[in-house]
Amino acid sequence: IQSASKSSFTTVDVDSATLSIGADTAVNILNLQAGSDLNFISNSLTVSSAASFSGGQLSGVSSNINLNDGVTLGVSGNFGLSTHTIIANNNAKLDITSATLNGATIQGPGSVNVLSNGAFTVSSGAINAPLSNSGNLFIRSSIGAGGSFSSSGTGSNVDIDSTSGAITLAFSSYSIGSPAVINCQNGV
Repeated sequence: IQSASKSSFTTVDVDSATLSIGADTAVNILNLQAGSDLNFISNSLTVSSAASFSGGQLSGVSSNINLNDGVTLGVSGNFGLSTHTIIANNNAKLDITSATLNGATIQGPGSVNVLSNGAFTVSSGAINAPLSNSGNLFIRSSIGAGGSFSSSGTGSNVDIDSTSGAITLAFSSYSIGSPAVINCQNGV
């Protein structure tokens, strides 16, 4: 998608391909199916209704993905989140079934939710939004800059491993509910 002015679409479905963004783009509904990548040449993407990312990864120049108020971005297929900023406005949220944070920044005030039986690996990057875990959260780098952290429910696990260096969890509040499990290793 490349144009001299902002492009707008009602629905964009990408199936096993790369969607390249070369102009400011707005879309109501965005679905990236398994094997699909979202590549930014420049500019930003705004989602106003709903989005799902299944498999694949973000690539290209660092850009913003703006989730308007109330938008849910479903992330699955171990989707790779790298070098971009995802801005979850107000009641927007990222519902994660399977993903890896590898250099991206997730900015609130919206929230990040690891769903029951989900898996979210934080290898690098930043989460500056409330983070709620009901699945499996693997923390491998420092995260948090305000916002709250909670982990609760059967099957809720947090695995913190500082093999790659010191880890800081900088949230404004923490809530760990039974029967959540927290496993700290390698000097945490």
